[in-house]
Amino acid sequence: MKKLFIILAAVAMSIAAQAATAKWSANTVNQVGTSNKATGYLCVFIDSSAYSHDNAVADIAAGNTDFATTKAMSGASKTTNNGAASATGWGNYGNGVDVTGYLVIFNASTIADATQAYVTAEATGTTGGSGQAATLAFGSQATATSNASNWKTVGEGVPEPTSALLLLMGGAMLALRRKRA
Repeated sequence: MKKLFIILAAVAMSIAAQAATAKWSANTVNQVGTSNKATGYLCVFIDSSAYSHDNAVADIAAGNTDFATTKAMSGASKTTNNGAASATGWGNYGNGVDVTGYLVIFNASTIADATQAYVTAEATGTTGGSGQAATLAFGSQATATSNASNWKTVGEGVPEPTSALLLLMGGAMLALRRKRA
């Protein structure tokens, strides 16, 4: 039994050593509508095979940010510091694999605090041999972020489910009270 555990551990370590990563970066993220460097923006990397770029754009336009939490790659979010963001993460890519993804940039350091979001264009990189990272450079987002029309308002006007339920219950109680009176 002890030998079996040693063999399983060796196999797991060899798989982990061969797993390739993806490394992404975005620089010059600007404040919405200005050319000033942003601080406190959250960039989330999403693999296009996990969630399509078009779906993300549509979701952001509709005010939905839930997908950014559920579809983001593990360890692939970074709060920007003076407009620059880069991160490495996850080991679930094989060697020589094309990785295509995009960033969702929020105008706050957490998704819950964000009022606006922007979806970058897609970028593609290929993982190398022996676990070398695929590099995905999203480059300067200055043009996109300095144009306020590229940013979509999120999370406004849509009550959370608990609030909607409480409003519904309150309305029902008022209706019952009037009926009894």
